[in-house]
Order: sequence, then C-alpha cells, then structure tokens
Amino acid sequence: MTPTAGWELARGSAPRRAIPGYYWVEAALALVIVMAFFGIVILAPVNLWVLWELRKPEPNMALVQKLCVCTSP
Repeated sequence: MTPTAGWELARGSAPRRAIPGYYWVEAALALVIVMAFFGIVILAPVNLWVLWELRKPEPNMALVQKLCVCTSP
C-alpha cells in the first residue's frame, strides 16, 4: 500500500521530468512488485504447508526440512 501511495503522490504532484530520480522510483516500484509476487506465490504457500505438517500428531520432519531448505537463501 505504501509504495503505491507514494507512486500516486509523486505522479500527481509534478511532471515526470521534474521529479529528480524519477526512474529510480519506477525501478523501486518494479522491485516491490516482484518481491510481493514471490512472497504471495512461493513463500506463503510453503509456510502454510510447513505449519500444517507441524500441527499433525506425527509430522514428517524430513518433508519440513526439505521445504525449509528450498525457501532459504
């Protein structure tokens, strides 16, 4: 929400060429969109899968370790 609000504020306040670093703002917005996409599409489902597995009476720890290793940097 914050990057979008900043984008709209910057876009509506002055012409594009009058904003110093305008292209950096566009690049930052693109990065935020990419990170949000990966967070929603990859990280959130894996975290839910691990949560559901750990809540079982006898969780499969090999599966949990495999899922955690795949998502760590």
